[in-house]
Amino acid sequence: MLTLTPTAADTVRQLLASARASAEPHAGVRISTARRGRADTSVEVTLADQPQATDQTIDEAGATVFVDETAAEFLDDKVLDASVEAKGVRFTILNPRSRARGQTDQLT
Repeated sequence: MLTLTPTAADTVRQLLASARASAEPHAGVRISTARRGRADTSVEVTLADQPQATDQTIDEAGATVFVDETAAEFLDDKVLDASVEAKGVRFTILNPRSRARGQTDQLT
């Protein structure tokens, strides 16, 4: 199952708090595949009111993340990290097995 770094959990909580303050409440952040049916396609991150019926729900340190079933297969053993940059939030998928080699996948 995808896990979150403390920074990613904090970032998700902050995104949801900002959405609530702007009168657009959301229940969580959703990670989904850009094209259905292929785990190797790119993924997108959006705010979501609720999970889809087949989503995996991750609640970690007060942060809720919904992951569609295709993305969940690809992200099963990965770690979600985040950083706040001038252009917005950058989510990064860390692969603990490849980390020693410095490999990451970035989502923006």
